[in-house]
Formats: sequence, structure tokens, C-alpha cells
Amino acid sequence: MANQIFSEQLRAVREQRDLTQDGLASISNVNRSQIVKYERGVGNPTLDSLVELATALDVNLDDLMPISKYKKERKAS
Repeated sequence: MANQIFSEQLRAVREQRDLTQDGLASISNVNRSQIVKYERGVGNPTLDSLVELATALDVNLDDLMPISKYKKERKAS
């Protein structure tokens, strides 16, 4: 559940910034293969990766992993 929310948010924010996965990789310290995995919900990002992605996208961590959305979906299941 958390992976799905994160993957959707990461992709949405990246696309809002008109960035490709390669573009995001070039402005963060996260390589493209990891970004692909995150957007597919396959991998779990480290805290360092989360901070790097949020910094590169100029967002707060909560924009990438909105806790309120996670809580709402958790209650529904």
C-alpha cells in the first residue's frame, strides 16, 4: 500500500515538473534504474534516496508520501 502511494506520487510530481526519469536521475543522486523501480512499486527507497528525490523535485517528503492518504487507505482495507 505505501509503495503504491509513493510510486504514484513520485511519478506524478516528476511529470508535473516535466522531467523524464533520466532527467530526475541527473539532478538527484539516485540512478535511473532505482527511479524506475520506485515508480513501479518494486523497490523501497532508503531515507537518503527519499531526501535526494524530494530535494531534486523541490517538494517536502510528505508530497512524495502523503501520510494522510496512507492512513485513509489503511483504514479502508
